[in-house]
Amino acid sequence: MALEQLLKKNKEVLLFYCVESEALAWKVALLSDSIKLQSINWRYHLPTIRKNPIEEL
Repeated sequence: MALEQLLKKNKEVLLFYCVESEALAWKVALLSDSIKLQSINWRYHLPTIRKNPIEEL
């Protein structure tokens, strides 16, 4: 499904990125105002997602 179709169906898309992919995430987020960036931090072997700010969950 194309990005445009996804954005039409959803009001907002949360794009999670890690430090290593931040530059790419910003490029993708510039494609639409519906894309909101959220960073994640991998601290353990099994992923633990930490969303900032927590109030938006």
